Amino acid sequence: MRCSMTCVRPKTKCLLATLAICVACIQMDFAESSLSRGMHDEAISLHLADYDLAPRLANGRIDIDSLTASLSALGYTDYYWLIWHSSHDWEDLKLFLPKALKVHLRVWVYLVPPSESPPYTRYFSEPFRLNYVMWALEIAKLSLKYPNLVGWILDDFYANTDAFAPSSFSDILNQAHKINPKLAFMPVLYFYEIQSTFLNTYRDLFNGIIVSYPRDKTDIATASAILKGESPYVSGEFTHFWKTPSAVDDYVQASQVCYIENESNLTVSFTERDDYIGPAQGYFIKQMILNNEIIWEEDLAGGDYNWKRVDVVVQKSKIVAGSGLLSFRITCKKKSTNFGFRWDVKDLLCNGIKVEQSLDFPQYWRVRKIGAFEAGFGNASNYVGKRSMSFVVMVAVERKQFEKRYGEPATIKEIKATIEMALGAMKEGLCEGLVTYCLDTNKGSDDYSLVSHLFRSRSKSAIP
Repeated sequence: MRCSMTCVRPKTKCLLATLAICVACIQMDFAESSLSRGMHDEAISLHLADYDLAPRLANGRIDIDSLTASLSALGYTDYYWLIWHSSHDWEDLKLFLPKALKVHLRVWVYLVPPSESPPYTRYFSEPFRLNYVMWALEIAKLSLKYPNLVGWILDDFYANTDAFAPSSFSDILNQAHKINPKLAFMPVLYFYEIQSTFLNTYRDLFNGIIVSYPRDKTDIATASAILKGESPYVSGEFTHFWKTPSAVDDYVQASQVCYIENESNLTVSFTERDDYIGPAQGYFIKQMILNNEIIWEEDLAGGDYNWKRVDVVVQKSKIVAGSGLLSFRITCKKKSTNFGFRWDVKDLLCNGIKVEQSLDFPQYWRVRKIGAFEAGFGNASNYVGKRSMSFVVMVAVERKQFEKRYGEPATIKEIKATIEMALGAMKEGLCEGLVTYCLDTNKGSDDYSLVSHLFRSRSKSAIP
């Protein structure tokens, strides 16, 4: 989730001017924040962070004065200090902390996991590399000297759970807490990685979660429902998680009783989207089934993240009069070991057929499955859950990263809309924070102007 050192900084002049005023009026002293205290059961206080693409000097060291001045001017409350681009990043952190302290900036050490270290990439987090026990101990020691060093972060945590088993990672955190009980920890996840089994296993180890790249506010709202204990799944969504095997003919479906009323003019329409836009076709097929007959199907792969309307005219040869079942189904056609996706359906409309319950009431749809699927239908929709967990939303700003993460043209208009969406979710209480990824902090850049403007535009209606 990081930019490489060769990221080209945009010439534009309008992203950062949109963020700063909003933060200025709602900024809180780090000493008063619950996150600075690292308490598991407290909500994240106001949390507006930036991450990666720090300005660097000709010798490759971070330009600490420039970075500090920009973050302070824009009104950020937190900074995620990525240790990955240079062997000097850990030493530069020690120079940054006292200057960040003077401008009331909380600081989080951001480390890369095994999957983003050699031999998979060129660089380790230096100097302790994959020794996360040592990282936790040294960060805890440094936090005693600088109280604005409030915690640490691990990227792509879900993809690296083999290296971070619950018991061993709990031991790492416990050793750090013997030095500083207030030191917080947050993992970085993608929205599609927020699932009940993982959370039930790890939630007591996290002070909060950073969740990356929402497609829209619905993603944030559904993540909020799961993390705040309202539901373990997303209503109306079928899920197959990464790092999970599947076999041919595995499937998941949600069905509803229906009645054929007009055999001569039968149509079905609905709105759907999925989040797998890669080229791996032929593995999973989305289907609509009426009385055991497939009336619509489409490969899960390809396409984009956007909602689209599907209109189906049912062939008479597939119509069986009377009562039956209307089903949405995902079917596995090829064996896979690591193929994750989400498929959402909504707004079902039928002509010539009566469905007992619409998709507005997913709890009344019957779920059947074979394989490692989850579905936001049936009993899952009636779930009343566990302890609430706070989370921060990560939004990509750098142009190439924005297009990679959202599949949309990286225009100022699109980036502005995404940041505004996340800020709006904060105001509504759906999430507790925002972090901008790969923001060009050079004053005069488009990013600087846009963020500064967005923050100022929010100042009259402060985020709670």
